[in-house]
Amino acid sequence: MGYTNEMKFIQLVFTSIFVMAILCVFPKEAYAQSQPQGDAVSFYLGPVLPKNISATDEILNAWGFRYAYERSAGKYFELGFTMSNSENSEFRNLDLSVRADIPVQDLTAFFLAGPDMVVYQGTYYLGVHIGGGLLTHLSESVFFRTEMRFNFHPGTALLFFFGFDFHF
Repeated sequence: MGYTNEMKFIQLVFTSIFVMAILCVFPKEAYAQSQPQGDAVSFYLGPVLPKNISATDEILNAWGFRYAYERSAGKYFELGFTMSNSENSEFRNLDLSVRADIPVQDLTAFFLAGPDMVVYQGTYYLGVHIGGGLLTHLSESVFFRTEMRFNFHPGTALLFFFGFDFHF
């Protein structure tokens, strides 16, 4: 018996709460003044929640990677690739983002936006996305990244990503 969409959403909520609880364990004073600097490579995974897309309305498990080029302090250009082959649906997303970092106490919040090229079931679409998230400092050059992104066209899709940024 497969998961229903409601069960998958409940699983996502509990996973998010668990990840946030783990992040609260790290000492706040240790990296309070550290902010991401330099170019970065990221690896991430998480669910994609498509809506009003003829190819699928199932929650998809996705993974991907991105490269962030630091334009100036706290300003980045990001190139990312996300893919999924779950629920008998082929999903690919190539995106270009402009990201702005904002220090918030011990974390770094960020906002991003940009264009997308999306492939659903072999059909190509052009779209845009907006999103935001948090970076939590784990070591000198490693950050834990949580991100929520909203894609427009085809239909709409909400993407939740969890992963690691490696700055160099």
